[in-house]
Amino acid sequence: MTLNDGIGNVPKMGLDGNQSTDLAKYWFVFLAHLRIIASATGVFFIISVFHFFSLPNIYTATTTILAEQTETPPSRQEMLKTTTSTDVDEYYGTQLAILRGLKIEKMVKAELGGDSEGYAISASHIRDTRILSLSVTHLKPELAAKIANKFAEIYVRESKHENAFIGQQILQLLPGSPEAVLPGGSAVVSQGFSKQEFASSLNSVSGDPQVTQLLNEKLGIQSKLTELSQRYGPEHPAIKDLNQRLSTVESDIKARSETILSNVKANLAGEANITNIKVLEEAPVPKNPSGPNRFRGILSWTLIGFCASASLISFFEYANQKVRTKNDVISLGICFLGYIPLVTEFLKAKNYHEFPEEPDLVRVLKANATLADAVANARTHILFSMPYEKSRRIMLTSAIPDEGKSTVAALLAVSLTTLGRKILLVDG
Repeated sequence: MTLNDGIGNVPKMGLDGNQSTDLAKYWFVFLAHLRIIASATGVFFIISVFHFFSLPNIYTATTTILAEQTETPPSRQEMLKTTTSTDVDEYYGTQLAILRGLKIEKMVKAELGGDSEGYAISASHIRDTRILSLSVTHLKPELAAKIANKFAEIYVRESKHENAFIGQQILQLLPGSPEAVLPGGSAVVSQGFSKQEFASSLNSVSGDPQVTQLLNEKLGIQSKLTELSQRYGPEHPAIKDLNQRLSTVESDIKARSETILSNVKANLAGEANITNIKVLEEAPVPKNPSGPNRFRGILSWTLIGFCASASLISFFEYANQKVRTKNDVISLGICFLGYIPLVTEFLKAKNYHEFPEEPDLVRVLKANATLADAVANARTHILFSMPYEKSRRIMLTSAIPDEGKSTVAALLAVSLTTLGRKILLVDG
């Protein structure tokens, strides 16, 4: 048997019961520790306010760069498509890596000197476009714009140099050009094909409409020659006429190819400055700071404080093994007999200097209806929880002193006398 002379403050957290009961437990736990949770949340709020308002403003300048993927090679780089990925994501990922690379960063620092310190750079590809976005964050808006534009300028410039370098290598493989010598003394070597074959494979030559028409005409003449050669000798007028026409077509093809190659050489030699990358919009000087986002930061830290304090309270409440409620008693396999509310007069009676006389239990029971009902319910549960023969001796005990054993025993004794029972109360 167990009696509790307290009101029972907060229901203990548990896994038993339905969902609504669990939610009610959480709600009561929250309400019982509302001051602690509110205090912890307030501390997080105050600290976050001081922290975020002590941070300086930062400014972000953004420039955009148009980077065309050279699926069809420009005139100055006939074979550039062999060095460019056909995968769009891979191509722009490569360009972003170059833009943020250490080489360009070193060049920016070398050209700007001390103005290039204390910045943060980010670059991204704008989806479904051919545009790269470059952003630089700095404490000073003027330097943010200056550094962003310098990065874009050097990136475009280095792209032109790279294109020119590739063009110079291709130039060495064309007919009439000396062997290419690369930095370090290595040479460009054509393996398995002649310069004439390489020139004929260029898109500018093989894709030219006039050259295509002449080649088709050449194939037609050669087909007729093969057919007529089976019936006539080489001196036949028809054979001579076809040979003459074939010679003329071959001369025309050669002349047209030389003209195209001459233009290609001029472009590859740098007479035409063509590039597939350019600055689309320079970064303006930002007028408003881009960060820090003080409102979001303060709100985030305040929510963190609230969630952390609520979680800790819930954890300690769940880990608490004290017996405080009806469910705690039942979970131990013990019969719960009822609550006995706390009466302040009994507490005051312990101070013998202020209240030298013991309180009258009969008077208290008559004056306090809540107490009388609680004692009557406990008495009823006690009597019905055991046979009549075994209910003639009842012992009340507790784990520690001053838990209300004597008070509860006296109240039960007075209540049992109302049923006509003779009671002997022994306090030991």
